[in-house]
Amino acid sequence: MRSCIYIFCLISIQLSAQTGIIWEDPIMVSDGLSGYNHPRIVLDGDENPVVIWGNDEDTHLSRKVGVYFTAPLMLDPMGMSIFSASWAGPDIAAKGDTMFVVFKENPEDAAPVYCLASYNGGETFSEPVIVDGMIGANVSRFPSVTVDADGNPLVAFMKLDADFLNAQYVVAKSDDYGASFNMDVIASGYSGGEVCDCCPVGITSSDNFVTTLFRDNLDNLRNSWAGISADGGNTFDTGFQIDQTDWTVFACPASGPDGVIINDNLYTVFMSAGEGDLRVYWTASSLTDFTDETDKRVSAEIEGLSVQNYPRIANYGKAVAIVWKQVENANSLIPISFTNDINVGFPLDYDTVANLDFYGLENADVAVSSNKVHVVWQDNYNDAVMYREGLYVEPVAVNQVVVENDIIVFPNPTGSFINISSKIEISTAIFYDIHNRQVKNIINGGKTVFSIPVNELASGIYFLEVIDINGALHMEKVIVK
Repeated sequence: MRSCIYIFCLISIQLSAQTGIIWEDPIMVSDGLSGYNHPRIVLDGDENPVVIWGNDEDTHLSRKVGVYFTAPLMLDPMGMSIFSASWAGPDIAAKGDTMFVVFKENPEDAAPVYCLASYNGGETFSEPVIVDGMIGANVSRFPSVTVDADGNPLVAFMKLDADFLNAQYVVAKSDDYGASFNMDVIASGYSGGEVCDCCPVGITSSDNFVTTLFRDNLDNLRNSWAGISADGGNTFDTGFQIDQTDWTVFACPASGPDGVIINDNLYTVFMSAGEGDLRVYWTASSLTDFTDETDKRVSAEIEGLSVQNYPRIANYGKAVAIVWKQVENANSLIPISFTNDINVGFPLDYDTVANLDFYGLENADVAVSSNKVHVVWQDNYNDAVMYREGLYVEPVAVNQVVVENDIIVFPNPTGSFINISSKIEISTAIFYDIHNRQVKNIINGGKTVFSIPVNELASGIYFLEVIDINGALHMEKVIVK
């Protein structure tokens, strides 16, 4: 195995100006002996990351305990061959310590889709349960899983005729926590075409809403769509187009959309070359009136950008993160766009979680907890699954505006005091520790320049929240020596 080479700052902890995230150094989950295909991440009941990935035949899992990941646990029975590739493979979903893993056994034209259950945060799993046992002579592929409000799994998978025609996405639901699965129901086909038969599906749920997210194929027009269930996944009575880029392609994109539901809104990410090049977009859609906002790129066009692909999205309340694969010239990157309040959208800039000055970073996944962002990615150059976490600050109130350039905080780092200089009169300055606990609150009284003693604070990293008399907010990382 090659030694890992990444381009990062020289200090081990850094604050991203783009996202407001303090990043730790990356650590290795798998050294490649157990594979590194298509990593996926969830969080257990204590917000610890749990990662799965595949190799040419097996599915493996590792949990982060303390500062390290556990030795890989092979999930599928000995002798079973599992489908896994860089662009598709096993999937995992969790609700607290209840977790479900789904995978497709080989050969694809004859073997079933299986689901395994864990009720102790991924320490142990049940024996595999067949998900698609009622499809008869049909063929299944590309399973994806979500967990409903009661802790039951819903599995979306592609179902085709025995001759691999008439591709559609269906959902099979369990009412007994993964011990058995009901007859599958159709969750695609709303355009009048079929689904893209080489593109994986996504599925997400919240309360009674369940959505399937898939790339459609209407005479090679391959936009992304959502199938909508308002009754917990029992029926998918409607669906609508979430991708308005109108990409016509006579080849296989091998890339599907992903999404999260927040309140009654569906936030989706997808790749399209409808505007000429492979680019990643995000959009917001209403699940009550089926309206879809204008598609937005996750980044501006930059010099040397050739490819964006395999986007993934996750949230914790209003905090939302998007990760994707990117190629700039000969560099490969895993970028991240993050907002701690989706109501105000995403920033114009993105941060970079991983960057190699050669090809090799293939795809990524993301999870968001109450105060951290967790990212895993497939590193083909180093034959590894990698992980990195970052700490973010509390969400900003909806009626506050973050200002970037009107306030100066100095010296930083400091051992005794902090000076604040502003073009606008300051109302309040609040210090938070890295656990988002308020440790110091200063009411300023409308000055534009003042000093705050910090010698009573323990050495470490703090977040300083400065609010001006108009209610605008400025966030700054402060290091106390």
